[in-house]
Amino acid sequence: MTSSLRGAAGVVALLGATAAVTGCSSSDRGGAEAVTPASAVREYHAEQVHLELAPRWAWPEHVAFATSGPDGAPMLYQRGYGTTQADHYWYCSWESRMVRSDLGASSRARATEQLRAVRSTHLYVEDVIAVDRPYFNRVLDTALAGDLRLMRRDVRLNCPAQPSGGAGRT
Repeated sequence: MTSSLRGAAGVVALLGATAAVTGCSSSDRGGAEAVTPASAVREYHAEQVHLELAPRWAWPEHVAFATSGPDGAPMLYQRGYGTTQADHYWYCSWESRMVRSDLGASSRARATEQLRAVRSTHLYVEDVIAVDRPYFNRVLDTALAGDLRLMRRDVRLNCPAQPSGGAGRT
């Protein structure tokens, strides 16, 4: 895909692609790196203890991944899938905070600090593929420089409309 086309479709693919990183039914034979849905949930919970969500965000009370594929066969996931999903939820919490128009200087500094840390997460290191990494970096770097347009778009397209706990995204 050319970079001009990726610009238009890239936001949708940016983090949404990590949602497909991948689940497969057991008929696809996930191999040694495949984990069960229960294992993916354990990965999620193990990762979330290392991540601080933005204010007014709460971790989902119940995390579950599909247990069967469209063919009815048991579902398997790539090792690290649960970790990536927790990282993505955390990242969305801070992106959503960063794009608020009423954010004070100290709150913006805290959001900036958290967002910079994404580059050390499983999400970024393992699941943002090389062709998408420049666009991911552009979204992040332009936001950190004060231009929030791309990040607002990413939040709108790729983040939950309301965080768990019902507190709203504001």
